[in-house]
Amino acid sequence: MKNLEWIRTGYFAHRGLHNKVYPENTLGAFKNAVKNEFDIELDVRLSKDKQIIVFHDDNLKRLCGVDANVDELDFDELSKYQISKTNERIPLLHEVLETLPEETTYLIELKPVSNPKEFVTIFINLMKNYDITYAVHSFDPRIINQFKKQDDSIIRGQIAGTFRGQSNFGKLFVKNLHTNLITKPDFTNYRFEDLPSKKLDRLHKKGHMIISYVAKNQ
Repeated sequence: MKNLEWIRTGYFAHRGLHNKVYPENTLGAFKNAVKNEFDIELDVRLSKDKQIIVFHDDNLKRLCGVDANVDELDFDELSKYQISKTNERIPLLHEVLETLPEETTYLIELKPVSNPKEFVTIFINLMKNYDITYAVHSFDPRIINQFKKQDDSIIRGQIAGTFRGQSNFGKLFVKNLHTNLITKPDFTNYRFEDLPSKKLDRLHKKGHMIISYVAKNQ
């Protein structure tokens, strides 16, 4: 039986506790979160040389001012860029795990990729080196399904929302949680601004855990 109580009762700093000094998804933001007694939510992607990096966007433009796709650059190249004109740079996932206290708990979002099977395999092999408490979640149900297939013991969640203004057919299935029937996530993480929802209320009454992103105040 998977223990989800730490997720239910936890307070997770979304992309770390970030500000102008410590940009999102940086070691500074994560240390700041731990200092203020938060646990960590972060995003991971693959670089061109298959390193697991901590970065939200698929392109460097917003945070680094360079119009280049993350998956087209090796980590050595990515690590040279400053984030939001600070001294912070893109970290590797293992750097974060080895920097923060062992008791830190993590919600790790795997961003969509063209090869979910490969991404999940690389991720699982990396995480075998760490005795920490974590769960994975993703907008991409293919990634959630790979965790179901490759290691069902890992806690997995489906991220969703109403995707207002977006008509993507695949997102319609995620919005209505139809993919949950196949991927069997342990929890659903639904956009805070899209609640309440009668569908989610029904799921909650049946015992399915619902959490939410992103609350911006107390």
